[in-house]
Amino acid sequence: MTATTDEAKKQPASQEDKLVGSMLQLITNAHVRYEGTLVEVDKTERSMKLKDVKSYGTEGRRGGVNEVDPAEQEYPVVIFKVDHIKDFKIIKKPDEMIKPKTFVEQDPAIISASAALPKKEPIKEP
Repeated sequence: MTATTDEAKKQPASQEDKLVGSMLQLITNAHVRYEGTLVEVDKTERSMKLKDVKSYGTEGRRGGVNEVDPAEQEYPVVIFKVDHIKDFKIIKKPDEMIKPKTFVEQDPAIISASAALPKKEPIKEP
């Protein structure tokens, strides 16, 4: 699923809320590709906040002129100006990013379970 930035601006707030938590791929007007998880869309600031962001550089989109190399590090948080995003694609929606099941969820024999509370050490008086 691909949406242009103009389409994203026209979506009602509920649509934006549904995208929060999604893994996105962005291409900026500078032709740099980024991937990260959408944290927030700020309509007032016209920005998108992503976490765990990787930069893949321009990957030849500049025709070999002034190409930007991929970054080796991952950025914890990056805020992008919506007006400077050329295109974006939803890679995974939150419901597709399911965490692994616990042993309780994997065993149909278990009806319910609760974790034991940590034992408190007796208070030692001096």
